[in-house]
Amino acid sequence: MTIESERRPPAQGEFAPAAPRGATLAGIAWIALGVTCFAVIDAIAKLLSESMGPVQITWGRYAFFLLPLLLLTPVRYWRGVVTGPRLGLNLVRASLPPLASATAVLGLAITPLDLFTAVSFAAPLLVTAFSGPLLGERPGIRRWAAVIVGFVGILIIARPWDATFSAGVALGLLLATFFAFYQLMTRKLAADGEPRAMLLQIAVIGFVLTTVALPFDWTPIDLEGWAWLIASGLFHAMSHYGILRAFTLAPASTLAPFIYVQIVGAIALGYILFGDLPDWTTIGGTAIVIASGIYIVNRERIRARGG
Repeated sequence: MTIESERRPPAQGEFAPAAPRGATLAGIAWIALGVTCFAVIDAIAKLLSESMGPVQITWGRYAFFLLPLLLLTPVRYWRGVVTGPRLGLNLVRASLPPLASATAVLGLAITPLDLFTAVSFAAPLLVTAFSGPLLGERPGIRRWAAVIVGFVGILIIARPWDATFSAGVALGLLLATFFAFYQLMTRKLAADGEPRAMLLQIAVIGFVLTTVALPFDWTPIDLEGWAWLIASGLFHAMSHYGILRAFTLAPASTLAPFIYVQIVGAIALGYILFGDLPDWTTIGGTAIVIASGIYIVNRERIRARGG
């Protein structure tokens, strides 16, 4: 898996020139594949949580994500892992996905896959909410309104007033927070960084952190368990590759709505593997969150064009 393009993916809110139709369709296909792989990774984590601890599952995700990068990434990009600009901030940024992964494993162990995925869609709303104080951006009144409506959708999904709200839902919100800060730091640091080196930093930091903690959360693994861990890591690699590949082919504004394809995979896998189906309240709240996220992207497109 060699990441071929050296062009930096546009950050959320950036809009590249219109891509040819064929490239745009290919970009949409890659982003759909990438986020569907995330749903598969989460389903594997939920399956493994019955026999393994969260650190062990997260370790497998990064160990077998790092392996294909070691084999297929040109050596010249490895120097950027430890010598790139603003190294301290980049290492902090790279530590957020492993923290998010461990949080996801903990939450998925006690929460239906579709519900946990829906709650995690708070991340784009948090990115907009925090972009002002952290990046100096100034979302307009319409985007703030969309953020508020989106959080109403999150409340509908989470239902803190009844038994639906649980520690798993709270962990889903924590995951969204980690991922939002990861996106914000990526937007701040990407202009000076090389995308392949930044991806390698995530894999290396995730592997190192989980390896250090692994002796405290290790249980014997049978052959089937190893197979699932390997699959988790390979799907993790494919998810990142698919998303990076998508952003080299199509503008971020075109691709952003298709990130929500993940919920389709989560619902399908939740039903096939665990017999779970979302209720109408979860479906309604998810629709509100997705509509809010798409509206925010559309408003950013209009603002970027001077509208």
